[in-house]
Amino acid sequence: MSVNKVRIEKVDNRVRFTFTDSSHYQYNGTADWPLNSLSMTIDSSDMVTFKNQAGDIVYSILLADLGKTKAEMEELYADVFVGSAGISPEDVQTAIDTALAPVNEDITDLSNEMAVKEEVTARALTDLQENKLDVSAYTPTDLSQYWTSAQTEAAITSATSGKADSSDVYTKAESDAAYAQAYNALTAHTSDSTIHVTASDKTNWNNKLDSTALQGYLLEADANVLYGNRIDELEQEQENYYEKSDIDNGTNAIAQALYELKEQKLDASGYTPVDLTNYYNKTETDAHIDAVAQRLGGLTLVKLTQSEYDALSVKDSNVLYIISNVVNS
Repeated sequence: MSVNKVRIEKVDNRVRFTFTDSSHYQYNGTADWPLNSLSMTIDSSDMVTFKNQAGDIVYSILLADLGKTKAEMEELYADVFVGSAGISPEDVQTAIDTALAPVNEDITDLSNEMAVKEEVTARALTDLQENKLDVSAYTPTDLSQYWTSAQTEAAITSATSGKADSSDVYTKAESDAAYAQAYNALTAHTSDSTIHVTASDKTNWNNKLDSTALQGYLLEADANVLYGNRIDELEQEQENYYEKSDIDNGTNAIAQALYELKEQKLDASGYTPVDLTNYYNKTETDAHIDAVAQRLGGLTLVKLTQSEYDALSVKDSNVLYIISNVVNS
């Protein structure tokens, strides 16, 4: 029996497989399994097979590599692989018999088939002997198109040489872990709104003004060239006009005086009328406003602070905005 290539022992509540240097088995190291998690079968070729609870084969090891006989291996399984409650050797044998039942059925079917073939062969020989067939005319089967057992084994060896063994492929758990890692990385990438254009970003972009919508506007530099000097002139001319508040103040003064005359019954003989020589009447005010409008080519003047101008969502192309940061007291 060869030197042990795999050692099996119970460590606490686990079964430990320790692998030595071997090209036929997994890498050097250990693998632990919970008690009662593996089943074991031993076939006619002395191959010991361990399966997990899902029925997947996890190890296939020759008895020779374990350094044990079949009986010793069955005893080891009963002592090491089961939990504290344990199972009897009879239970182990029952489990083995159950696992081997399909194999035994196949062997029985093969034996029956061989028996039939032997019976047919015996009948043929009987026919040859009893009926005295003339075998001189018998032509043997041409076996030139068939391989011998040695040729067949050589072809199988050549076909399987260099093929991947268990160390070159992922287990189901390793495949699931690799897939989960790739899936999570892809999900994190596609969900990153910082590096991708969102539907909201696309909507905002589509709502931007294009070049045709800007044809009615002037660039700031062009507006400064065309209207810069004119705005300065208009601001100077504006100084020659009264603010609406000034006109309202004059009107209010007249109204207050009339109220005092009527309600307070002041002595009007001593009342000095307000001097209106420095005020425009409505007709004069309208005339000046029309004159300014004609000079602006139909544009309407609106005086705003910078913050008020910036707050406008839409700028009217028929309005000339005068920006002033001076607040009237």
